[in-house]
Amino acid sequence: MNLHIFDDNLNQEYNENKILIWNGEKINRILENNRITIRSKYLNIIDNIIKNYSSNYKYFKINNLNLFKMSLINEKNPFKSSAIFECLKLLALEVFIEKKNINKIIYHGKINNLHKSLKELCINQNINYEREKITSININLKLIYFLSGIFFF
Repeated sequence: MNLHIFDDNLNQEYNENKILIWNGEKINRILENNRITIRSKYLNIIDNIIKNYSSNYKYFKINNLNLFKMSLINEKNPFKSSAIFECLKLLALEVFIEKKNINKIIYHGKINNLHKSLKELCINQNINYEREKITSININLKLIYFLSGIFFF
């Protein structure tokens, strides 16, 4: 089954019912309904990062004070950094993929970091991945307004 992921509200009609808007209500609902498992996965990931990297680098410890524990890597509040919320949404997407038996993800958008993350997730989950870039009409409108402004004066 294919899953279509969009950045924002979609302007085109798709017949398949597996559509996910990245900044939409459905991904937030998945995140809320599976908050305990997603929270534990996120905390395990952060704990593994701290264990693996803080022991390798001696300069992260000053006077028995671990600087990793004070850094943004150890931060767990999604309201302080939007990157944390994006990581939580990726973990929610992973749960959604497992429940719905998705075998292909098609990303329709222009956020490059999301594209790279989805591609890496698909490689790890052995899922086919495809990206369809959306051409922005806003660029054409800005050009038209710019040219009409020049001709006006």
